[in-house]
Amino acid sequence: MAIREFLWPLLEGEPQKPVVRPASEILEQLKKETDSEKIKRFLEISQEISEREEKRRTTVESKATTLLGATGFTITLIVSFGKPLFVDISSSSDVDLFTAYVFSFFFLLSILYFSRTIHFSLKSLGRKGFHTLRHKDVIEMNGLSAVEYDKKIAATILENTSNNYPIVNEKVEWMVMSQEYFRRGVFSVIVAALILSVKVYIFYLVQYIKDLWG
Repeated sequence: MAIREFLWPLLEGEPQKPVVRPASEILEQLKKETDSEKIKRFLEISQEISEREEKRRTTVESKATTLLGATGFTITLIVSFGKPLFVDISSSSDVDLFTAYVFSFFFLLSILYFSRTIHFSLKSLGRKGFHTLRHKDVIEMNGLSAVEYDKKIAATILENTSNNYPIVNEKVEWMVMSQEYFRRGVFSVIVAALILSVKVYIFYLVQYIKDLWG
């Protein structure tokens, strides 16, 4: 399990879903509250909670966009500079078969990891049914007293936030997976580069010794 998780991480289990409290239930609890100052403060807190959740969503999507761009650029560099080396090493008679296979493995593995990074970044950026306060919700509240109006707005905001919570959590999980695969892709590139560097160093060292004793 540990080896599989290191090489190919997966999301484990179903995310815990929060209990969504309908606006009607929240309003029922606020039914006896008549203090306008308390209701206003309750509304302010509800808005702060909603804004924090919205900020969490935009932060995750911003990171996913950045990682998507970085991964695309990295893949372009790998294909541009790595492909000729991949072909040369695979076909060169100066390179032993084991080195060629190991280098090829890590080269292709890095491409696979970065492809998974793009996959999860796109999932994190995917459009979801994000709940917000609509014009219809506000219009339907016309005719209510100021206190009842604030109660209903606050209850609707909290209900929307409860519905949005699992959506944002899912985006966070996909973003984490994207980061995990990106790190493994970078690690694979470093290993492939080290293999190539060591092989080139040994090759020239052997040539130098041959010339020295030749």
